[in-house]
Amino acid sequence: MTYPHESPECDEAIAERAAIIEHDGLRPKPVAEALARSALRVYHVAATHSGKVRHMTVIAPGVEWDEMLREQRKQWGSQFISCEAMDRDGIKAAIERGLTRESR
Repeated sequence: MTYPHESPECDEAIAERAAIIEHDGLRPKPVAEALARSALRVYHVAATHSGKVRHMTVIAPGVEWDEMLREQRKQWGSQFISCEAMDRDGIKAAIERGLTRESR
């Protein structure tokens, strides 16, 4: 399956992951990029912040759902509401809404 360039944020996350795979795994760049793209995970996270529900899109290459769930519960504590893996349609909709990258 080929993936188009979906957003600068997704492309950046894939490039970072590919560089790690290429360096650590001693894989050729095309193989590293394919592996990185297949490992891309995107999640919708909801939590309360200042009394309002905050909806976030989290790009997490190689991070499986159970690990993301643990991280988000730890980060948000009692303010955590939900963490759901996004499918391709969900990712596209998030990009159309204006996906942005935030530091944690």
